[in-house]
Amino acid sequence: MLGNPGRSGHRAAVAASDLLFSARMTVADFFGLSMPENVIFTQNASHALNMAILGAAGALSEKRTVITSVLEHNSVLRPLYMLERAGKAELRFLTPDISNPQATLLRLSDLIDKSVGLVVLTARANTCGYSFPIEEIGKLLYNCNIPFIVDASQAAGTMNINLEKSKIDMLCFPGHKSLYGITGSGALLINPKSKIMPEPVFSGGSGSLSTEHFMPEFLPDRLEAGTPPLIPAVSMAAGIEYISSVSLSEIAAKEQKLQSRLISGLSENKKVALYGCSPGSLVLFNMRGLSSEELAAKLDSEGIAVRGGFHCAPLAHRLFGTHENGAVRISIGAFNSESDIDSVLSAVSRL
Repeated sequence: MLGNPGRSGHRAAVAASDLLFSARMTVADFFGLSMPENVIFTQNASHALNMAILGAAGALSEKRTVITSVLEHNSVLRPLYMLERAGKAELRFLTPDISNPQATLLRLSDLIDKSVGLVVLTARANTCGYSFPIEEIGKLLYNCNIPFIVDASQAAGTMNINLEKSKIDMLCFPGHKSLYGITGSGALLINPKSKIMPEPVFSGGSGSLSTEHFMPEFLPDRLEAGTPPLIPAVSMAAGIEYISSVSLSEIAAKEQKLQSRLISGLSENKKVALYGCSPGSLVLFNMRGLSSEELAAKLDSEGIAVRGGFHCAPLAHRLFGTHENGAVRISIGAFNSESDIDSVLSAVSRL
């Protein structure tokens, strides 16, 4: 596309604007958001989470306690640590009960008091795949009048998330994972009934109200400074259209079936240690005698792409006891097959 959305009236710019608005509609509809203008396109989930978390800092002046969990990615933790270091927040950590979502809900309830001004949680952990009971948590926090930010990086495209039904104030996710868009795509979604409106973290051209000193008050212009990521946004919308054509439940069922096959096979290997693998599409494991990086490299030599190390989630690895050497994570997607799983099991058995 040659046009820059919202920056001119010529045909190329209008065509680009139409494409971008269509992508907003697709994303909004998929996540149960009634107002497409509340879809803010970003470069990735980290971009979205920084906008949400740092943008919400102003609302923490009186209630500075922020609850998050030990399963969070650094995209959540590091912005929160920044707020803590600046004296704008005091962090309180939730350790979920991986085997009992209701127990997790009770643990969260016990952490809530009058000082809590924000809760930031992942929908699905990027290490073990544990899924927080997001809808129940959203309703609990709504009744407590506490804003709720959700990192859906591992959940978008694998879990059914309805932003407004779940009482989520802000939802953040990338487009390149289970939404099958290209890298450099992401979004921040804001509930029309959100208890907070984030302040702009970035300022610049918005294509509107150009004579004003500050960013416009209305969305998406308020939070979309500069040229929007048109091609990444359109690619993410195309991925969502694919998921909708197949059905989210069918994809999730396939991924879970493949995950079960993989876990079953790995469990038979006495050299393998599995860590907290919840139903879904992720498997976290190590092999005796090999570091996670060595194991990942050996699998790569077999044509199997996995990730070793700490997965940008240091507290989660401390919880699993893998904080010294990390672990290997296998991610299963809609285009994987049983033969792919068998190839992994065969490769592991030869190590």
